[in-house]
Amino acid sequence: MIKNKKFFSFNKKEIQEYFKVAKLKCRNSGLKLLQAPIKNKLQKENLGKLLIIIPGKSGNAVQRNKIKRQIKVVFFKEELYKKPIISILFVYKPAIKLTFHQIKEFLIKCI
Repeated sequence: MIKNKKFFSFNKKEIQEYFKVAKLKCRNSGLKLLQAPIKNKLQKENLGKLLIIIPGKSGNAVQRNKIKRQIKVVFFKEELYKKPIISILFVYKPAIKLTFHQIKEFLIKCI
């Protein structure tokens, strides 16, 4: 069984390494996606991960948590974790107004 948490957890060192090699993949109103190849050769499964970054100015805690939950649901239900790549998603204020369907389309198209 696959645990949901491992697709979204990173340590500081990993984050720094991935930011160094990440390249811009897609941009939409309020969403920006960077992608980096998986560096950890010790990772047994060849599964991708997603880092979601939402600045505090994007909305209140309820709005930020809602969009995070929506993104995680799409990532897991559409099995985007099966693509062996690290995705870094920045969510800005205009993205708070996007519908679930728009977020889903963006993630499926770009990841």
